[in-house]
Order: sequence, then C-alpha cells, then structure tokens
Amino acid sequence: MRDLKSVLADAGVDVSTFSWLRASPDEIAGLTVPGAQAVALWESLRALVPATGHYPVIVGPDNDRNRTMADHRWNRGGTEDLVRLTREPFDLAAFARDRCREVLEWSRQEWPQDVPRMERCLRYLDGAEPLRWPEVEPDNTVWIPIDLLKRRPHPRVHVALVPTDVPWLAPVYVRFGGFNECPDCSRHAAVLRAWGEEFGAEPVGMSHDMLDVRVARPPADRRRAVRLAVEQWAYDADVWGDAVRSEEELAAWLSRARVWTFWWD
Repeated sequence: MRDLKSVLADAGVDVSTFSWLRASPDEIAGLTVPGAQAVALWESLRALVPATGHYPVIVGPDNDRNRTMADHRWNRGGTEDLVRLTREPFDLAAFARDRCREVLEWSRQEWPQDVPRMERCLRYLDGAEPLRWPEVEPDNTVWIPIDLLKRRPHPRVHVALVPTDVPWLAPVYVRFGGFNECPDCSRHAAVLRAWGEEFGAEPVGMSHDMLDVRVARPPADRRRAVRLAVEQWAYDADVWGDAVRSEEELAAWLSRARVWTFWWD
C-alpha cells in the first residue's frame, strides 16, 4: 500500500507541512495551514478519503493540537475495543429522555424553576409541536480554526488525518472527550453515527473541548427539529446558553444551520 504522504502529493495536496501528530495509541498524521485556509483544506481532504483511507479533522492551533493529541487518559483501551462499543445498540431518544427525567427529578428537589422546561422537553421528545418558533439566522462558522478572543483565524492550524474512512469513528481514534460532562469517545461516535445517518452530520473539527459538525440535511419538520434540540441538550447541556436561550430557539436555529458547535467545560 502506498504511503499516505505520496497519495496526498499525487492528488495535488501541498505536503510540505506533513508531519506525524501522534505515534500512539494510533498513528495520526497531519498538515498545517493558516487558520483561514483550514476549512478549505478539510474539504479537499474529505473528498480524498476514498483514496487515502484517512478522515480529516481540524484540531486547532499548536496548544489545542498538543492537548487533543496527547491527552487521552479518559479514553483508555484498545481502538478495536472502543470501536466495538460504538456498534452496540444505542437509542438516542431514550438517552435524551433518561437525561430529562434525571434533571426533572433533581429540579423538583433543588431547582423548581427548571421543572416546566424539563416537562416541556419530555413532551417534545414524545412528538409535541413547538410552542413557538422564533426567527433566527444561524452563523454557520466552523469555530475551531478561529481565535475566539480576537475573533479572527489563528495564524496556523493543524488538520489531522485520522486512520479511518468512517466519519463518526473519528472521535474514537482521536480519543476525544471523557472528562467532566463531556461524553467519552465511544458515546460521541454513537451519537454522531445516529445524526450522520439521519442528517448527514459529519465532524469537521475537534479541539480538546470543542466539536464542530457539518450538516448536509437539517431537519425540515418542526417537531423533529425540537426533538433534535432536546437531544443536543442531553448530549451537551451548554447548547442552551447566552446565544440560544430555549429549546424552541435552538430548534429554529437547527432547522437552518449547516454547522453545529458543541463545547464542554
């Protein structure tokens, strides 16, 4: 089998920055470009996956790259075992429903003002129509190449080439997540598989605490959009924050968004 660098070069990719980002538990190569060019490079590498057998993931500037590639202590185990976990049956709706019920019971004891929201979310998971539908304009930015403080692209960003041609398995090979409220890599993969099959969702970038996902088919039905909003909250509670303040607002946003961004503290 021809080496990865040669395949990329023959396809017209600039391999002058080609390097190995990590030697274990799985070898991961990468390319380095200015942040403003990271998404375009990702798109080129994504189109080459059938030839390379490697899925591209933007892993951010030097500091994020180092943390993402080096810190995998929360996802121990061999890759084959972790991949096997992703193939076990996983019911995303049941996962979201269990999370809502858990928070509902806690809210009844500790935070009563959240009880109506959790009850409403359970109704949405059962197929209820959204109570309102705000006007929103999604910002379809892939954020990992961006310096969030300066609001401009990082001078240099790394794009990893993960040794799988299956997009939803990328978190397993990167060993993404597993800390605090952030799901472990196998759960990320299971969620991305479900959303990939339904919405054409694919990971674009993973820093140590952020995930950018591109979406080919946003939900067209309002009931499905608001169920998706609750699923996303169960997956990452921070999707409801300063920018998006309710499940209905998130649903309206998701019905038009082509990029989803998740963040865990």
